[in-house]
Amino acid sequence: MACALYAVIVPHMENVLADRINARLKALGLSARGAAVKAGLHPDAIRSIQRGKSLNPRSSNVAALARVLEVPLEYLTDAVREVPPAPAPTRRPAAPLGPVFVRGAVQGGVWREALEWAGTDWYALTVPSDNRWPGIERFGLEVHGSSMDRLYPAGTIVVCVRFNDIGREPRPGERVICLRRASSGGYEATIKEYQFDKGRHVLWPRSNDPEFQQPIVLVGDHVPIVGTKILPHGHAESFSDDGGCPDIVISALVTQSVKPE
Repeated sequence: MACALYAVIVPHMENVLADRINARLKALGLSARGAAVKAGLHPDAIRSIQRGKSLNPRSSNVAALARVLEVPLEYLTDAVREVPPAPAPTRRPAAPLGPVFVRGAVQGGVWREALEWAGTDWYALTVPSDNRWPGIERFGLEVHGSSMDRLYPAGTIVVCVRFNDIGREPRPGERVICLRRASSGGYEATIKEYQFDKGRHVLWPRSNDPEFQQPIVLVGDHVPIVGTKILPHGHAESFSDDGGCPDIVISALVTQSVKPE
Protein backbone atom coordinates (compact mmCIF):
# COMPACT_ATOMS: atom_id res chain seq x y z
CA MET A 1 0.00 0.00 0.00
CA ALA A 2 1.30 3.43 -0.89
CA CYS A 3 1.97 5.60 2.12
CA ALA A 4 0.12 8.89 2.53
CA LEU A 5 2.37 11.83 1.84
CA TYR A 6 0.82 14.67 3.79
CA ALA A 7 4.20 16.29 3.73
CA VAL A 8 6.50 19.00 2.67
CA ILE A 9 10.18 18.77 1.90
CA VAL A 10 12.15 19.95 4.87
CA PRO A 11 14.53 22.84 4.19
CA HIS A 12 17.76 20.81 4.22
CA MET A 13 16.19 18.25 1.84
CA GLU A 14 14.35 20.80 -0.25
CA ASN A 15 15.65 19.53 -3.65
CA VAL A 16 16.25 15.87 -2.86
CA LEU A 17 13.05 14.65 -4.50
CA ALA A 18 13.74 16.67 -7.65
CA ASP A 19 17.35 15.51 -7.66
CA ARG A 20 16.34 11.83 -7.51
CA ILE A 21 13.74 12.27 -10.24
CA ASN A 22 16.27 14.10 -12.44
CA ALA A 23 18.82 11.35 -11.96
CA ARG A 24 16.36 8.67 -13.09
CA LEU A 25 15.15 10.76 -16.03
CA LYS A 26 18.74 11.08 -17.22
CA ALA A 27 19.46 7.38 -16.72
CA LEU A 28 16.34 6.37 -18.67
CA GLY A 29 16.68 9.05 -21.32
CA LEU A 30 13.25 10.48 -20.52
CA SER A 31 12.11 14.07 -20.52
CA ALA A 32 10.17 15.43 -17.56
CA ARG A 33 7.12 15.96 -19.74
CA GLY A 34 7.36 12.52 -21.32
CA ALA A 35 7.73 10.75 -17.98
CA ALA A 36 4.77 12.66 -16.53
CA VAL A 37 2.54 11.76 -19.47
CA LYS A 38 3.69 8.13 -19.34
CA ALA A 39 2.75 8.09 -15.63
CA GLY A 40 -0.72 9.41 -16.47
CA LEU A 41 -0.09 12.75 -14.78
CA HIS A 42 -0.38 16.33 -15.91
CA PRO A 43 2.44 17.12 -18.34
CA ASP A 44 3.85 19.70 -15.94
CA ALA A 45 3.66 17.48 -12.83
CA ILE A 46 7.40 16.73 -12.71
CA ARG A 47 8.34 20.28 -13.69
CA SER A 48 6.32 21.55 -10.72
CA ILE A 49 8.39 19.34 -8.44
CA GLN A 50 11.61 20.46 -10.09
CA ARG A 51 10.69 24.11 -9.64
CA GLY A 52 9.72 23.63 -6.01
CA LYS A 53 6.06 24.47 -6.65
CA SER A 54 4.76 21.05 -5.66
CA LEU A 55 5.97 20.39 -2.14
CA ASN A 56 3.10 18.12 -1.20
CA PRO A 57 2.74 15.57 -4.04
CA ARG A 58 -0.09 13.08 -3.79
CA SER A 59 0.96 9.59 -2.76
CA SER A 60 -0.72 8.19 -5.89
CA ASN A 61 1.31 10.54 -8.09
CA VAL A 62 4.55 9.56 -6.38
CA ALA A 63 3.69 5.86 -6.82
CA ALA A 64 2.98 6.42 -10.54
CA LEU A 65 6.31 8.22 -10.97
CA ALA A 66 8.15 5.43 -9.14
CA ARG A 67 6.77 2.87 -11.63
CA VAL A 68 7.77 4.98 -14.68
CA LEU A 69 11.19 5.78 -13.24
CA GLU A 70 11.65 2.10 -12.37
CA VAL A 71 12.59 2.66 -8.75
CA PRO A 72 11.18 1.40 -5.44
CA LEU A 73 8.53 3.69 -4.03
CA GLU A 74 10.72 4.33 -0.98
CA TYR A 75 13.38 5.86 -3.23
CA LEU A 76 11.06 8.82 -3.73
CA THR A 77 9.14 8.83 -0.48
CA ASP A 78 12.35 8.91 1.54
CA ALA A 79 12.98 12.34 0.02
CA VAL A 80 9.81 13.66 1.58
CA ARG A 81 9.37 14.35 5.29
CA GLU A 82 6.36 14.78 7.52
CA VAL A 83 4.86 18.23 7.77
CA PRO A 84 6.32 19.87 10.87
CA PRO A 85 3.73 20.87 13.44
CA ALA A 86 2.41 24.38 13.06
CA PRO A 87 4.22 26.79 15.34
CA ALA A 88 2.32 27.90 18.38
CA PRO A 89 0.68 31.28 17.85
CA THR A 90 2.81 34.12 19.03
CA ARG A 91 1.30 35.78 22.04
CA ARG A 92 1.92 39.30 23.12
CA PRO A 93 3.84 39.36 26.35
CA ALA A 94 1.57 40.10 29.24
CA ALA A 95 1.67 43.67 30.43
CA PRO A 96 3.63 44.02 33.66
CA LEU A 97 1.54 44.43 36.76
CA GLY A 98 1.84 47.13 39.36
CA PRO A 99 0.00 48.46 42.40
CA VAL A 100 -2.47 51.34 42.33
CA PHE A 101 -3.82 52.69 45.60
CA VAL A 102 -7.59 53.00 45.91
CA ARG A 103 -7.83 56.26 47.80
CA GLY A 104 -11.50 57.21 47.86
CA ALA A 105 -14.91 56.88 46.24
CA VAL A 106 -16.95 58.67 43.60
CA GLN A 107 -20.68 58.39 43.05
CA GLY A 108 -22.08 58.22 39.55
CA GLY A 109 -24.99 60.59 39.05
CA VAL A 110 -24.79 62.08 42.50
CA TRP A 111 -22.44 64.82 43.57
CA ARG A 112 -20.82 63.72 46.78
CA GLU A 113 -18.27 65.35 49.00
CA ALA A 114 -14.84 65.00 47.43
CA LEU A 115 -13.43 63.12 50.35
CA GLU A 116 -10.22 61.17 50.03
CA TRP A 117 -9.93 58.51 52.66
CA ALA A 118 -7.33 58.72 55.34
CA GLY A 119 -4.11 57.07 54.25
CA THR A 120 -4.64 54.21 56.67
CA ASP A 121 -7.79 53.26 54.75
CA TRP A 122 -6.17 53.13 51.32
CA TYR A 123 -5.69 49.70 49.82
CA ALA A 124 -3.57 48.52 46.92
CA LEU A 125 -5.00 47.05 43.74
CA THR A 126 -2.75 45.18 41.29
CA VAL A 127 -3.50 46.18 37.69
CA PRO A 128 -1.61 46.08 34.36
CA SER A 129 0.80 48.94 33.79
CA ASP A 130 -0.30 51.65 31.36
CA ASN A 131 2.41 52.53 28.85
CA ARG A 132 0.45 55.51 27.51
CA TRP A 133 1.57 57.67 30.39
CA PRO A 134 4.77 56.29 31.90
CA GLY A 135 5.70 57.88 35.16
CA ILE A 136 2.28 59.52 35.65
CA GLU A 137 0.67 58.98 39.03
CA ARG A 138 -2.42 56.77 38.94
CA PHE A 139 -5.02 56.41 41.66
CA GLY A 140 -8.13 54.32 42.16
CA LEU A 141 -11.66 55.29 43.18
CA GLU A 142 -14.57 53.06 44.13
CA VAL A 143 -17.74 53.77 42.13
CA HIS A 144 -20.94 54.00 44.13
CA GLY A 145 -24.46 54.62 42.86
CA SER A 146 -26.21 53.68 39.62
CA SER A 147 -25.91 56.57 37.17
CA MET A 148 -22.99 54.93 35.36
CA ASP A 149 -24.09 51.34 35.88
CA ARG A 150 -24.11 50.58 32.16
CA LEU A 151 -20.34 50.92 32.31
CA TYR A 152 -19.39 50.75 35.96
CA PRO A 153 -21.72 48.78 38.24
CA ALA A 154 -21.61 49.73 41.88
CA GLY A 155 -18.41 48.37 43.38
CA THR A 156 -16.33 48.90 40.24
CA ILE A 157 -12.92 50.45 40.82
CA VAL A 158 -11.81 53.01 38.26
CA VAL A 159 -8.14 53.85 37.77
CA CYS A 160 -7.52 57.51 36.94
CA VAL A 161 -4.87 60.03 35.93
CA ARG A 162 -5.19 63.82 36.23
CA PHE A 163 -5.57 65.78 33.01
CA ASN A 164 -3.03 68.34 34.19
CA ASP A 165 -0.49 65.52 34.56
CA ILE A 166 -1.00 64.13 31.06
CA GLY A 167 -1.15 67.57 29.47
CA ARG A 168 -4.29 67.34 27.36
CA GLU A 169 -8.05 67.81 27.36
CA PRO A 170 -10.67 65.05 27.45
CA ARG A 171 -11.78 63.49 24.18
CA PRO A 172 -15.33 62.54 23.22
CA GLY A 173 -16.31 59.18 24.66
CA GLU A 174 -13.84 59.28 27.54
CA ARG A 175 -15.04 58.84 31.10
CA VAL A 176 -14.00 61.55 33.47
CA ILE A 177 -14.04 62.58 37.10
CA CYS A 178 -15.75 65.95 37.58
CA LEU A 179 -15.67 68.38 40.48
CA ARG A 180 -17.97 71.26 41.40
CA ARG A 181 -18.11 73.80 44.15
CA ALA A 182 -20.33 72.77 47.01
CA SER A 183 -22.60 75.12 48.91
CA SER A 184 -20.62 74.21 52.00
CA GLY A 185 -17.57 75.81 50.43
CA GLY A 186 -15.84 72.52 49.67
CA TYR A 187 -15.96 70.41 46.53
CA GLU A 188 -18.09 67.52 45.31
CA ALA A 189 -17.21 64.84 42.77
CA THR A 190 -19.00 62.62 40.28
CA ILE A 191 -18.14 60.44 37.26
CA LYS A 192 -19.52 61.02 33.76
CA GLU A 193 -18.86 60.41 30.07
CA TYR A 194 -17.57 63.43 28.15
CA GLN A 195 -19.05 64.28 24.75
CA PHE A 196 -18.76 67.24 22.40
CA ASP A 197 -22.18 67.87 20.87
CA LYS A 198 -23.01 70.77 18.52
CA GLY A 199 -20.30 72.94 19.98
CA ARG A 200 -21.23 72.12 23.57
CA HIS A 201 -19.21 70.26 26.18
CA VAL A 202 -21.56 67.71 27.72
CA LEU A 203 -21.23 65.29 30.62
CA TRP A 204 -23.49 62.27 30.27
CA PRO A 205 -24.59 59.61 32.74
CA ARG A 206 -24.66 56.11 31.30
CA SER A 207 -27.35 54.50 33.35
CA ASN A 208 -30.22 52.04 33.21
CA ASP A 209 -31.90 54.05 35.98
CA PRO A 210 -34.62 56.41 34.64
CA GLU A 211 -33.63 58.89 37.33
CA PHE A 212 -30.23 59.42 35.71
CA GLN A 213 -30.75 60.30 32.06
CA GLN A 214 -30.09 64.02 31.88
CA PRO A 215 -26.67 65.39 30.89
CA ILE A 216 -24.76 68.29 32.38
CA VAL A 217 -23.92 70.98 29.82
CA LEU A 218 -20.77 72.92 30.66
CA VAL A 219 -20.77 76.67 30.19
CA GLY A 220 -18.21 78.28 27.89
CA ASP A 221 -16.31 77.47 24.73
CA HIS A 222 -13.41 75.69 26.40
CA VAL A 223 -13.30 72.52 28.44
CA PRO A 224 -12.82 73.56 32.06
CA ILE A 225 -9.96 71.42 33.35
CA VAL A 226 -8.14 71.43 36.62
CA GLY A 227 -5.59 69.14 38.16
CA THR A 228 -7.36 69.37 41.46
CA LYS A 229 -6.21 66.89 44.02
CA ILE A 230 -8.91 65.49 46.27
CA LEU A 231 -7.68 65.86 49.81
CA PRO A 232 -8.81 64.55 53.18
CA HIS A 233 -11.57 66.24 55.14
CA GLY A 234 -13.47 67.43 52.07
CA HIS A 235 -10.94 70.07 51.03
CA ALA A 236 -9.28 70.42 47.65
CA GLU A 237 -6.67 72.57 46.01
CA SER A 238 -8.40 75.67 44.75
CA PHE A 239 -9.68 75.80 41.18
CA SER A 240 -8.23 79.27 40.98
CA ASP A 241 -7.43 82.06 43.37
CA ASP A 242 -9.13 84.69 41.24
CA GLY A 243 -12.61 83.18 41.58
CA GLY A 244 -13.10 83.25 37.81
CA CYS A 245 -13.14 79.50 37.21
CA PRO A 246 -16.36 77.65 36.28
CA ASP A 247 -18.28 75.97 39.05
CA ILE A 248 -17.87 72.57 37.37
CA VAL A 249 -14.49 71.35 36.15
CA ILE A 250 -13.07 68.13 34.77
CA SER A 251 -10.30 66.78 36.90
CA ALA A 252 -9.22 63.26 35.90
CA LEU A 253 -9.44 60.66 33.16
CA VAL A 254 -10.60 57.10 33.78
CA THR A 255 -8.01 54.83 32.13
CA GLN A 256 -8.94 51.38 33.43
CA SER A 257 -11.64 49.70 35.45
CA VAL A 258 -11.93 46.58 37.55
CA LYS A 259 -15.49 45.31 37.76
CA PRO A 260 -16.97 42.98 40.35
CA GLU A 261 -18.12 39.54 39.22
